[in-house]
This record gives sequence, structure tokens and C-alpha cells, in this order.
Amino acid sequence: MTISLAGTGVAQGQLAVTPTSTDFGSVTVGTSKTQVGTLSSSGSSVSVSSATLTNAEFSLSGITFPLTIAASVPFTLTFTPQMAGSTSAIGSFTSNASNSAAETLTGTGAAPPQHSVDLSWNETSTVAITSEPLYSGHNKEVIHDCTWRVLLPR
Repeated sequence: MTISLAGTGVAQGQLAVTPTSTDFGSVTVGTSKTQVGTLSSSGSSVSVSSATLTNAEFSLSGITFPLTIAASVPFTLTFTPQMAGSTSAIGSFTSNASNSAAETLTGTGAAPPQHSVDLSWNETSTVAITSEPLYSGHNKEVIHDCTWRVLLPR
């Protein structure tokens, strides 16, 4: 008995991430900035099981794993610097693609602005200084803090 079989082989899919490099520029420490990227497949669909970022100051959102990509899927990257200075990370994706896909991330944490007030007066002056925090909304959230420095004549 002879059974004839026929079929067409399908090439393993390729995975691409765009852009391949993202620079977040200067971001004030304690704040964040987002950028959008895209994962795409070619050849055939690709199953992506996870993503890894090598630095906790960067995060990935907008997609959940496991994920099957037949064309393209957008995602969001966020940079939240914890200290001043330049930093970087590699974002990589684990998949069944025949290639690997990764993105280089860079950003610079900028020190938050410092606020101060200098007061001076002559010996015959009387100065009363009061300071109250500014509040926002009904929850009494402090939105500004300042430091007073008084220079007394010697």
C-alpha cells in the first residue's frame, strides 16, 4: 500500500522591534517619559513569551504575554530615573522566531530644581517670615515646598 502525501513547508517567522534604539533624553528625577515601539513579524506569525529589561528605571507596558504576532503590535516604554546621571538598558524579547529582537534604551536623569530664598536687612528692620505649603484640591496634597535661609548681619 502506498499513500501519497503532499505539503508546503512554512518558514519560521522573523521578529523585529522598531525602533532598535530609543533615547529618552533628559528626564527629571522622580518624573517619567514614555516612548512607543512596535513588535512585528514577517514570514509567518511569531509567538512571544516574555520581555526582559536590564534596568529597573525602564518599564514595558501595553502588551501581555504570551502573545502571537501576525503583523505588528505597539507597546509603550517608560523611563523613570531614580537618580541624576546617564543610564541605559537592553530590552529583549523571547520568542519562537528564527532571530532575536532587542532594543537599546538610553536616558539621562536630571536633578530636580532646587528652590531657595535669601533675605537680608539692616539692623533696624523687623522681618516676620511665614510659610505655608500650597495645597491642591480637597485632599490637601502638598504641591510645593520651599526652604528659607535668613542672613543676619554680623
